[in-house]
Amino acid sequence: MKAIQNTSNSIVPAVVRVIVALPILIIGVNHLVSPEAAMQPLLEAAGLPLPALTARVAPVLEILGAVSLLTGAFSRVGALLLSGAMAAATATHLIIAGKGLPWPNGEENDPGTAVPALLLVGAVFILWKGAGRWSLDRKATQ
Repeated sequence: MKAIQNTSNSIVPAVVRVIVALPILIIGVNHLVSPEAAMQPLLEAAGLPLPALTARVAPVLEILGAVSLLTGAFSRVGALLLSGAMAAATATHLIIAGKGLPWPNGEENDPGTAVPALLLVGAVFILWKGAGRWSLDRKATQ
């Protein structure tokens, strides 16, 4: 467990954690409660398997991963969850765009491919560096 929680006292990962976690937390909650952000039509348009199941499970994983990053508790585990989720989101965006389809939830609700791609980069950074300063991981390893 200590290896997963091991981190430095650097402020950079702490800032990146918050920058990544807040939008993903909002996105995850929106995927669950907002019809304009429903995930199932996106997954169906991309032709991904098990869209109904994925549309229920993925937002929960996004929320759990975001909370993990915000608190800095087991941040590498949260970053791993979010890396998978943001890789899938980036792929979904690219597949839909590659098919030349309009955004299934309305063009005004399309955040663009750059958003999940940048969040993926941030999550991978936390996976690599750990939670940094002001984290429960840091407190646990001191």
